Amino acid sequence: MNLTKKEYVILTTHRAENVDDPVKLKKLFRAMQIAEMPIIFPIHPRTKNRLNETGISLNDTNIHTIDPVGYIEMLSLIKNAKIVITDSGGLQKEAFWSKTPCITIREQTEWIETVNLGVNFIAGLDETKINQAIKYIQDNYVEIKSRFRSNPFGDGNASKRIIEILKENAS
Repeated sequence: MNLTKKEYVILTTHRAENVDDPVKLKKLFRAMQIAEMPIIFPIHPRTKNRLNETGISLNDTNIHTIDPVGYIEMLSLIKNAKIVITDSGGLQKEAFWSKTPCITIREQTEWIETVNLGVNFIAGLDETKINQAIKYIQDNYVEIKSRFRSNPFGDGNASKRIIEILKENAS
């Protein structure tokens, strides 16, 4: 795709509450224009159908639709993006593990730890909140990236500790 690392946004949206309402869908894509960098949009079939049904065109915008990609390719896109914008719960977590700031276009998230850490920003489909989050990440990128040093999900050694506890209690 001829992309430069950290100079694009990866966008995904597929949830009914975001894509089935043409007004909300238009608001979302209007808000993306502030990014001032390419937005790579692996388009979900549901979203593609809604865009076609409503006549919303992404031609002549900074949003570049591509066919859905496999897991490994998506991980690469996330890791190398400057920002992830998504309504997917799984992608929020993948963004965290990839150390890429995320804007969640939902009203809440399962991954509140990432919000509390200041690396995931809840914006819903509010254009102002989306624009503020994009601008905040762009203006404070280095500082936000430093927040990934902390890991609210543990140190990766839980299985070792569990084995030790099982060994101690086995006798």
